Amino acid sequence: MSRLWKSKGDKRTISFYYNPDDIILKYLTDMRDLINKAIINAYSIARSNNNELPSPITLRKSLKNYYDNNVDYAKHHINPVCRSALAILRSYKKNNNGSLTIVQAKRLSMRIDSELTRIENNRLRITIRPNEYEYIPIVTKNKKYNEYSKCKISEVLLTDTKVCITFIVNTDEKPL
Repeated sequence: MSRLWKSKGDKRTISFYYNPDDIILKYLTDMRDLINKAIINAYSIARSNNNELPSPITLRKSLKNYYDNNVDYAKHHINPVCRSALAILRSYKKNNNGSLTIVQAKRLSMRIDSELTRIENNRLRITIRPNEYEYIPIVTKNKKYNEYSKCKISEVLLTDTKVCITFIVNTDEKPL
């Protein structure tokens, strides 16, 4: 079965501010620390590969044992961690004439894949661990929220102050 990794449809985002609880703040802190570990790992792979950054899949494979044994979150969280780490390194490399060094992720922010999120009763449900969820009330004042909420979620950007939910709209597939 072949997969098209490009989304079918246009993307639209709504964002709103919120007050995170202690569990979400701990989650964001742990994910930032894991992104920093992934940056170190990607840097070491790149140094042994003539400064060629690894793919997210290669980085994920190199972090899998550490993640499985030391991190107490759902297994899918490793995918956006690897993508974020490589995006940070790619941006640094681009802005510094191709030179590469270990940089630190400082902000509490995390991209969360669509398989880890769902909208239930105007609340965003985030899977922290298997069968353990955190709920964030969605501010429905956005004039397009009612239209977009019928569509599939592409990803969620979660920071310590703001939530950005990206939906896939104008798709031929049946919405979820």
